[in-house]
Amino acid sequence: MFEKKIGDSMNRRTIVKGAAWSVPVVALAVAAPSAAASGNPVAATFWGTSATASVISGNTTKYVLDGQDALSDPALLPIGSQMTLTPGPGVTLTMVRSSAGVLVEPQTDGSIIVTIIAADITEVDLRFSPVGPAGSGYTITTSVPNIAPFTEDINVVLQ
Repeated sequence: MFEKKIGDSMNRRTIVKGAAWSVPVVALAVAAPSAAASGNPVAATFWGTSATASVISGNTTKYVLDGQDALSDPALLPIGSQMTLTPGPGVTLTMVRSSAGVLVEPQTDGSIIVTIIAADITEVDLRFSPVGPAGSGYTITTSVPNIAPFTEDINVVLQ
């Protein structure tokens, strides 16, 4: 087959091959933002937690609850989902910061109940500080209605 040279190093076929590969990539890059922006998040199929747990008295713990759909994209957590922070004997918990859309209720026993009250929540970010003697600790219990595993406990011992 005859190929016409273009310039010193490229031929016509090389240019056409490059164009064929670049067109779908450009189309995909243009389509992705419009697809991502369309519609609201769906109800969560899964939920997960992550924590940077403080084991040093007085440091701040970061705890995150997030909802995900079947594709692991952000999804709505059910209203009424709760995170309960329960101190062990001799431990005091102080809420430092919480996400919007949640109700934070300190209890007389020193625990803190955080409940989702807004319908548009895909993630809850809590920051709190535990203070107590070495060997004591706290528990974070998460309950998400209608989405298995429903409840999870994280136990942390202070050093």
